[in-house]
Amino acid sequence: MNWQYAPYVLPLIIAAIILAAVVLLAWRRRPAPGAATLGWVMGAVLTFTGYVAGVAQNPAAIAGLRLLMSFVPIAGLIGAFICLIFYPLHGARLAQVKEQVVKLHEEKAKKAEQPSQ
Repeated sequence: MNWQYAPYVLPLIIAAIILAAVVLLAWRRRPAPGAATLGWVMGAVLTFTGYVAGVAQNPAAIAGLRLLMSFVPIAGLIGAFICLIFYPLHGARLAQVKEQVVKLHEEKAKKAEQPSQ
């Protein structure tokens, strides 16, 4: 089997490398836990569907954009709901956390009342 590449492969590879650099830079500068994952997902979908900025898009690129605007947010929302359902903050644990918060606020108020030196 003889492998041949299309003329647009090289620009896509260059775009993927630039995208990886941008995602890495954004990930290092933003402390949000999901920023890197979101950047990689967006970049992968746009790269693999053949999105090219500034030109008329092919059907695969339009499908990729629709995927980014529908499936990815829905998947994130479902994941957030699952995390909230299983988050262990109810009953006795909730009462314990509330007591700790009240204690911290009291300590903070005492420190604020003390004169600064």
